[in-house]
Amino acid sequence: MINSTKPSENLSAISEKIKNLFDQDKLNRISKETGFIKRKSATLTPQDFLQLMTTELLKEPTLSYGGLCDCLETLNPEVSLTSQGLEERVNRTESVEYLRKIFEETLNLTIQPVYQNISSELLNPFPRIFLQDSTQFTLNEQLAPQFRGSGGSGSKAGCKLDVVYELKSEKITQIQISKATIPDQSRAQDFGHWIDENDLIIRDLGYFSLDALQECQNKKIYFLSRLLQCTDVYLKPDSLEPINLCHYANSHSSNNSVIEISAFIGKSARIPVRLIMYRLPQSIVSRRRQEAIKNAKKKGRTPSAEYLALLEFTLFITNVPDSIWSKEVVGTIYRIRWQIELRFKNWKSLLSIHILKGKKPERILCWLYGRLICLIIISELCSWANWYALESKKGEISLDLTIKWFNRSGRLAQAIQQNTLSRLMEDLKKNIHRLCKPKRTRKTTRSLIDSQIHYLDSFQGGPIPENF
Repeated sequence: MINSTKPSENLSAISEKIKNLFDQDKLNRISKETGFIKRKSATLTPQDFLQLMTTELLKEPTLSYGGLCDCLETLNPEVSLTSQGLEERVNRTESVEYLRKIFEETLNLTIQPVYQNISSELLNPFPRIFLQDSTQFTLNEQLAPQFRGSGGSGSKAGCKLDVVYELKSEKITQIQISKATIPDQSRAQDFGHWIDENDLIIRDLGYFSLDALQECQNKKIYFLSRLLQCTDVYLKPDSLEPINLCHYANSHSSNNSVIEISAFIGKSARIPVRLIMYRLPQSIVSRRRQEAIKNAKKKGRTPSAEYLALLEFTLFITNVPDSIWSKEVVGTIYRIRWQIELRFKNWKSLLSIHILKGKKPERILCWLYGRLICLIIISELCSWANWYALESKKGEISLDLTIKWFNRSGRLAQAIQQNTLSRLMEDLKKNIHRLCKPKRTRKTTRSLIDSQIHYLDSFQGGPIPENF
C-alpha cells in the first residue's frame, strides 16, 4: 500500500495526480464523450468551465452567473460570454455528465495512497479502516420533484451525500449523491467493491443491518457498531428466547462497569458477536433518559420502562477478537467514527459545500460536482500535510487551520490554475508548524487510542457526545 516514504517523492506524486486532473487533452476527450462540446468553435472551453465550477467557486461560493462571467474573462481574455449564455451551458444534462465524469476521475486518481499515516497498536492489525456516514443539505423547495426532502418540520427538498472514508491513508473512497429521503440503511450492504478481507468498517446506527453484518462475517471483514436496542440477543445459537439485556447485566454482573457477553444477534440470523456493555455515569444516564422522554413526547409516544432502563448502558458489538481489543477499549476505538463527522463540519463551514442556490437540478448538480472535486483535492493535500507533520515530529495538523491556509487569498485556486502546486506545497512545508494542533490537557481521540485508554475513563476528560 505504501509506495514511498520520502516526502519529496510523495509530494511529487500528489502534484502530478492533481495536474493530470486539469490536463487539457484529457478534458477535451471527456467533453467529447459526454457531449459537453459538440463543435470545435465553441466559445467556452472544457478547461474554462471546469475552473469556473471548481477553483472560482471555491474562492467565492455564492458567485452569480454575472460574477462567473467576469471571472471567465480574467481566466481567458479571449472568451466573452453573457450571463444568459453561461446559464444555458450550466443547465444542460451534458454539463452535469461532464463534471460527473471528472468527479469520478478525481476520486479514482486520489483513492490510491502513496503513503500511510502511522497508526496505533490497536489499529495496526487491520490493512484498512473504513468509516461511513452521511450528511444532508437543504435545497430550494421547487427542487422537491428531483430532490425530495424529509418534509414535515424539515425541508421539502434536500440532497444527501453518503461518504466512505479510509482512516489510515486519510482517503475519500466513495461519495454518493441522492435525495434526502434515501435511508442510510439502504446502503448498508453496498461495500463489496471497496472493502477486502481483514479490513475494518465502523458505522453508526443508521447503517445497522443484520444482513450487512452477516455479509461481513461471511467475507471475513471486521466490524464495530453500536447495537440497535430492538435487536434480539441470544446466549446460544439455538436459544428459543432472547435475553433481557438490562436484567441479565444487573443479575450477573451488577458490580462490573464493563460487561462482555458472547452473544448471537438476530431472530433468524444468529450472528456471533462480542457484545460489550458499558455502565455509564449516573449524570449521563439521567440526561439520556430526559432526552428520550422529551423526544418520545414530541412524537406522541411514551418510552417503555425496558427502553429507559437499558439507557444505563452503551452497547457495542464487534467481531474483532479480544486478543486484539480488550473489552475496555472497544468504546474508545469507536470514537474515531467522529473523524468523518468533523470533516462534514469543516466541509460546510470552510468549503461551503452545503450552499447550493438555484431552482434547476442541473445547476445544483454542476455546483455540487464542482465542490466535490475541490473537496477531494483539498482532502488529498490535507492528508499529505498531516503525514508530513507526523513524520517531521511537528504533531498533528488542524484540519480547520490547514483548509483556511489553502483558501487564504485564493492560494490553492491560483496554484491549480497556474500549475504551481509543487511550489505551494513547499510553502506549506515551511509553515507546517503553524498549522498543527496546539498542545492541550484533554487527550485527542488519536492519543486516547494510542494510550489504550479505558472507554469509561475517557469520560473524566470532559463531556462526551450523547450518542456515545
